[in-house]
Amino acid sequence: MSFRRLLDPLRTVGRRGVYLLLGSVIATPYAVLAWALAEVWQTNGGAVAVPLIGIGAAIGLTPALLPATRGLQIAAARTLLDVDLPDPLPGTPLDAQTRLRAALWYFLHVGGGAVVAAVLIVLLPVGPVLAVSYHLVAGVALTAGELIVAAYAVAGLAALARLMAPVLLGPSTVERIRALEERQELLLEHNRLARELHDSVGHALTVAVVQAGAARELLRSDPAFAERALIAIEERSREAAADLDHVLGLLRRDLRKERDESPTGSILDLAPHAKITGDLGRLPGVVRREAYRIVQEGLTNAARHADDAYPQVTVAVGERTVTVEITNGPGGSPTPRTGGGRGLAGLRERVALLGGRFEAGPDEGAGWRVTAWLPFA
Repeated sequence: MSFRRLLDPLRTVGRRGVYLLLGSVIATPYAVLAWALAEVWQTNGGAVAVPLIGIGAAIGLTPALLPATRGLQIAAARTLLDVDLPDPLPGTPLDAQTRLRAALWYFLHVGGGAVVAAVLIVLLPVGPVLAVSYHLVAGVALTAGELIVAAYAVAGLAALARLMAPVLLGPSTVERIRALEERQELLLEHNRLARELHDSVGHALTVAVVQAGAARELLRSDPAFAERALIAIEERSREAAADLDHVLGLLRRDLRKERDESPTGSILDLAPHAKITGDLGRLPGVVRREAYRIVQEGLTNAARHADDAYPQVTVAVGERTVTVEITNGPGGSPTPRTGGGRGLAGLRERVALLGGRFEAGPDEGAGWRVTAWLPFA
């Protein structure tokens, strides 16, 4: 058992050694640049070499600070070091701290690769040279010892890299917030789709079951009723199929296109007379999209159950809360929509998931008012 444990670090030394060798490949241009600058210093002195050293340092530092370099380092560490690192979120700007962490990892990778390259080029040939030139047994033994030491050294460096990778290549605070927003959006979308299925397909199947039972009971005594029941089942099934196609279309929808839409423009498209105060660009994406859906659902509810053709829509962005309000004018029906998940109940549930508050009820002017408060800070 102890012998197996002794060999465990060597099981993955191949792939992890490749990662360190990638560092040595990246280190090669730096070594050539350092050699060239040293030659310039010896030949022309510091007056010429110092400006060139500054230019060379700027050139050498630039790749370490690029977001693309960080993405490549994350992909390589995940594949070759078996480190669980999430991909950088596209469109997320890197702050100074994240860039510095990535740059530190970059140069540690280059330094580790340079050490591995030096061992392979300088120390490993000593054993074979000794075997050929002086003593065969001693040379072979030294070569075997060098290979074993090199393998364990690579395993040790790789283990250290695996410990440091999450710290230096891990997601920034902004990326963590974006990931949480996307997860929250996904949960909201799953909840909405579940209600879509329950309200449409579930209702249609319930009606079809009832109609089928009635048709079976009255098939012989009242064939005409049984025929009408079968026709109703056919119609309900057709409606259920259409609703299912609609929900499947929602599943296929590219949510990233929806994220890129301007929230102000979207709400004004729904309600051209909407009153919008504050900067909607301050809101997180999930809050902006939910505000849009609240306006959309409120207008749909008003169109179905109110006489007022132009409901009043107000969106106000405060310091920590955005308020969305849809009000039917005088003459509007005080009867709320009772459709379940696609109506006010679904809005109330989604707002609660965001930690907000939702109210719907009669207005003082005998109309109907829907108000939602969504926190964002």
